[in-house]
Amino acid sequence: MFGPGPQEDAWTWIDQGLVHFVSSDGHNTARRPVKLRFAYEAIARDRGAKLAEALLVDNPKAAFDGAPLPYVPELASNLEGRKKKRFFFF
Repeated sequence: MFGPGPQEDAWTWIDQGLVHFVSSDGHNTARRPVKLRFAYEAIARDRGAKLAEALLVDNPKAAFDGAPLPYVPELASNLEGRKKKRFFFF
């Protein structure tokens, strides 16, 4: 919905084990309707139904119930560290 850049970022974060939930802000359903079914189907198709269920159903329910998360992703071993920006003033 927001284009290929944000979509690619989302897949990268999922693949790197950085995502525990997929949700919607849902505070303006007239202008930006909640489309979680689309997200569920895309994740199920591209990464498997078990992952879609974990990110959109099981983990959100556990968090709502105050229970431990049933799915905790493993961080990818090839994560790059954040590069520090340095500013030099004269």
